[in-house]
Amino acid sequence: MKLRANWLNGLSVATFAVGTLASTSRALFEPRLQTSDVLTSSSVALICLFIAWRIHLLAYNALKSLDP
Repeated sequence: MKLRANWLNGLSVATFAVGTLASTSRALFEPRLQTSDVLTSSSVALICLFIAWRIHLLAYNALKSLDP
């Protein structure tokens, strides 16, 4: 159970890093982006942030079930 929770938490961190940090840094530091590109990147970042949060909650609940 702990290994599964650790794997889920790692997946959550990877989803956050790739989906949120990469999109946000591109939107901030790429000077030639169109408004539609920034909106698309922001939408992807928010979706990935939500997915990462839900995966993290799955891992948290898996570990919480181990408490007596």
